[in-house]
Amino acid sequence: MAKYRDGFGVFRSTLKVSAKTVVALYESGLSQNAVAQRVGCNPKRVDQILREAGIRRRKKTCSPIPCRAFEARRLYESGLSFRQCSTRLGVSCSTVRYWMRRFGASSRSISEAKHGQRPALHTVEASVRARRKHKLPGRGLVGYKKRADGYIDILVPGRGYVREHRLVIEKTLGRLLKRNEDVHHRNGKRGDNRLENLVVYTSSDHHKEHYPNRLIDSCTGRFLPGERVPWQG
Repeated sequence: MAKYRDGFGVFRSTLKVSAKTVVALYESGLSQNAVAQRVGCNPKRVDQILREAGIRRRKKTCSPIPCRAFEARRLYESGLSFRQCSTRLGVSCSTVRYWMRRFGASSRSISEAKHGQRPALHTVEASVRARRKHKLPGRGLVGYKKRADGYIDILVPGRGYVREHRLVIEKTLGRLLKRNEDVHHRNGKRGDNRLENLVVYTSSDHHKEHYPNRLIDSCTGRFLPGERVPWQG
């Protein structure tokens, strides 16, 4: 019996194939490839026998959807991502994506998937690192920002960004500063927030320090029209 290697790399024999056997196996539910492997011939020969016998070939259909695919669909519609669904079900992320395509479910966009989620710490650090223009020596990359006017703001949980010189004084005094209390820099450098360089003034006194020739309301600390006339005694 002569043998040959077909296009699939499988050895086939030249034994005459029974058409009745091929038809019976195909009608039992086997595919053309399975019938060809069972009788030992080429799949094209099986297709030729079925055409000659007038058998209508079945259309190629996808494999039935497994039960885990329905669970993946339920998890995905509940708001989980493909990766989270694959972790829970123990399959790959591409498998979950394939199941969603089988169901016809449209994938969410990145903005929809991340809606309501807090960004990870490394994401925030990378964003701040990319936008950081003024990096102060001895400080980290996040948690502060240097303003254009020279002041330094520190991120305080629950309060937002607060001027650093006010935080230094508040820590020393053990209380929060009042609304009419200002912090003055002795050497005029707004970024120098050492304790020995800071002094607490009222708003009116602080304005008098910077604007000695202006009239200032001692109660509100606001400027008044006109200029201060030196006292002559």
